[in-house]
This record gives sequence, C-alpha cells and structure tokens, in this order.
Amino acid sequence: QMPAEGAFQLETFPPEAANEGAACTFSMNGVATTLVAMHFNHEVTLDQAFAESVAMSARLEGAVPWTGEESPADAEHGDADRIIRVQGRTDGSEVYLRVAMSESQGWFIQQIVFAPIEAAQSAETAAGGNWRTILSQLAR
Repeated sequence: QMPAEGAFQLETFPPEAANEGAACTFSMNGVATTLVAMHFNHEVTLDQAFAESVAMSARLEGAVPWTGEESPADAEHGDADRIIRVQGRTDGSEVYLRVAMSESQGWFIQQIVFAPIEAAQSAETAAGGNWRTILSQLAR
C-alpha cells in the first residue's frame, strides 16, 4: 500500500531478514517511488540483483518496453548502472514502470517508479534527475 500523497514510508529490514537493508516509499502527484538499499549476505553481481529486481517489480499485464524518451540526466551518463523502463497494465490501468539499480561498496541501491501512463514522461524526467543525485551522493 502506498503512503498518502506527499508522505514517506520508511522501513528497515528486520533482523531475521536474509539481507541487510532499508526501503523508503513515497507518493507525489500520483507517482509512487521506492528507494531501496540492500547488502546481500552472499556474492551477487549487479546483473543478478537487477534481473531479480526486475522480475519482482515488472509484474505488469502485457508489459512491453516503454517508448518514451529517457530522462536528459540519464542520457548524459554512460555509467555502469542498470535501468529498464516498461509499460503495461495493472488493476485495469496503463502504467509506466522504471527500475534502476547501481552498486557501491557491496550495497545495491535501487529506484522503482510507478506512474500512470499519461504522467510517464514527466515521471521519467524527474526520476532520472533524482537517480543521478542519488548516485552522486554515493560517489562521495
């Protein structure tokens, strides 16, 4: 369940969880964003973690690659993070989904964005800018 408009829902993984981590979910203007930081207790590559995340997140009916424009912030970076953008249906509505992931010092950082399809381009632009800010903070 998404938090109310403008609210944040912060969750740390319980001690009995298989891996350390925390997640923050927030909703603004009908766009839901989840940020996750996770440290696996076993060896995992970025590609393995990303594939698992996409499989868990992209459960959309009729999912196909999103045909919009990638965010300007993403377009100017050729770095090693992973991003997928798809569109499909959930609960009878057409939606946009973005899953981005990067790894830093054994921690996997993930951004998941859901938006109504009519808000997809603005959600992508904002998400790309936010993702680049997150990655710049990790680089510090």
